[in-house]
Amino acid sequence: MVSAVYAFVVSAFIYREFKVKHLLPALVNTVRGTAVVLFVCGAAMAAAYFITTAQIPELLAKVLLQLSGDSWVMFMFWVNVLLLIVGCVMDLTPALLILAPMLLPIAAKYGLDPIYFGVVMIVNLCIGLITPPVGNILFVACGISKISVADISRAIWPNVIIGVIVLFIVTYIPWTVMVLVELIPK
Repeated sequence: MVSAVYAFVVSAFIYREFKVKHLLPALVNTVRGTAVVLFVCGAAMAAAYFITTAQIPELLAKVLLQLSGDSWVMFMFWVNVLLLIVGCVMDLTPALLILAPMLLPIAAKYGLDPIYFGVVMIVNLCIGLITPPVGNILFVACGISKISVADISRAIWPNVIIGVIVLFIVTYIPWTVMVLVELIPK
């Protein structure tokens, strides 16, 4: 909101490029862009409801425990795989609301810090925000740039690869996350 007001003030009063006749088209474009994003969020929330009622999170927890054994490294590997897949088909907020309560107790069994685990989850699901088919940021970028989803999807892969590299650094070198937490006086 603050940034929108700032942009309006700068463009209307400092650069004097924004005129009253531009207001209606700007509002229409804003409504269209917001509608696309909210439609995608609504579809993701509907999918989250069906996933939860089908008790899929409980099944996934059992599978993760069986696949990981006693190794936190394997647990985090499978969590990363799961969250990368979920991030591609579900928005960040519903995925967090569904998966965090399921995965956090398992992470605690492996002795993982909740802050570290939360950062890994956020980094992981943020990669999903730029990947098709649900990637909300992908659709926002399409609306702003007037480029098709197919063109942006092809161009985004170097960023996704860099994101996955950062994810594995954050996952397997916990110090990268916890160094700031450890600086806070207790």
